[in-house]
This record gives sequence, structure tokens and C-alpha cells, in this order.
Amino acid sequence: MYEYLHAITCNPFLCSNVACFTFVSGLRYGLYPLARDTTSYLLGETEKSASSMFVAGLGVGAFAFMMGMPFYNAKTLLQAEAGLVDAHGCLTSGARKGHARQYRHLGQVLTQVYRSQGTSGLFRGLTPGVARGSLLSAGQTTSYDYTKTYILRHELMEQGPVMHVLCSVIAAFCAATLCAPADLVGSRWQTAPLMGRKYTSLVHCVTSLAKEEGVLVFYRGWSALFIRLAPVFCVSVPLYEELRNRLGIGYMD
Repeated sequence: MYEYLHAITCNPFLCSNVACFTFVSGLRYGLYPLARDTTSYLLGETEKSASSMFVAGLGVGAFAFMMGMPFYNAKTLLQAEAGLVDAHGCLTSGARKGHARQYRHLGQVLTQVYRSQGTSGLFRGLTPGVARGSLLSAGQTTSYDYTKTYILRHELMEQGPVMHVLCSVIAAFCAATLCAPADLVGSRWQTAPLMGRKYTSLVHCVTSLAKEEGVLVFYRGWSALFIRLAPVFCVSVPLYEELRNRLGIGYMD
């Protein structure tokens, strides 16, 4: 049991993924209601609309993912080196099979990348990362907020965990659909040096992928992305809603 818990808590990819998700999601969930209401006011709306939800989702997503880019890059680099390691520290499986593992934990990735590439290395892939983050955020917040508002307005269900989970599943579908292309391009761009590929620019990366693997490549992995997002949203968002309610703030309106 101890060995199992040790393996889970000391897993470098898991730790970096948790750090990235906690930081970015905390910013998005915390800032979204204020950003939406401010946007609605600036648009001259008497009540929130899909437009204000979408614009607010884009904005908070872009800001949160920009701030969390170093964690996201670290997570991607650690993920690229996933695989079994022999006694000499060389990978015996995975995408970098036969190569020595360069990174062992989150702190080492951030430190090593900063020393070798500077701040630009920590924020490598900022453009596709922010695009992915803003589209994911807009897809999630707009569909979740709009579905929840529709259900409450037409009195289809009572506000509570069941409704929040239902809205979260719909939000995961929309978020995955919107951000899948940017997610794939961002991953290919960030891991290009490790994979021995060289793209001169993001445009070159996109055109090369389309030419070599076809246009549908941009939705490769959609199902895996949805399967990854759905349980995360179905746990994190209802918990956030319940936490707000328990603290006396009330459910997100």
C-alpha cells in the first residue's frame, strides 16, 4: 500500500498536471462571474447572454492559460518522456525509447528550461497555448452557464449536484470540440525538439500537419480529450458550486 501511494504522489507527470490544473482552473472559475457580468454591462445587456458568456470565457481563459503556461509546458515535456526506464536511466518504451530521460520532476523542468532557454523557453508555445485555453474556457463556461440558465429558467430541474453534473458533461463536449485543433497543434509545437522535428513557425507547423496527415488530424484525439475533460469537469465544477453554496456565496448565477 505504501509503495502504491508513493508511486502515485511522486509521479512527476501527475504532480505537474495537478499543479497546472489547480492554478489555471482556480483563476478561470474565480474570475469568470465577474468577467461575464462586466462584459454584459459593457454590451448594454439587461441580463447575461450567450455573447457575454462567450467573450468572458475567452478572456479569462486567455489570461489564466497565459499565467499558467510554464506549468503547462512542464507537464507536456514530462508527458513526452513517459515510459519505462532501465537501470541506466534510458527509456525502454514510449516516444523517446532509447534516449536518456532529461527531466525527473516539475521543479527540474522549470529550472532547466529557464537556464537553457530563458523566459521565452518557459512560455514556448504561448500563442497556441492561449488559443487552446481561451477556446476551452469559452466552450466550457458558455455551454455550462447557458445550459444551467436554460434549465432553471424553464424549471426543468432543481439546482443541485445532479444538474451541475449534467451541465458539466455538455460543457466537456463543447470544450473538447472547440479546443481540439489548438490542443493538437500546441502539443506538436511544444514537443517538436524532443521528437526531432523542426518547425520554423506555427503556420509552418499547421501546414505541415495538414499536408502530411490530412485536415482531420486536427481532431485526432478528440474522444480522448473529451474522456479526459468530462470527469474533471464533472468533479471540479459541482465541487466549486457546492463550496460557494456552503460558504454562503450561493451557487453561481
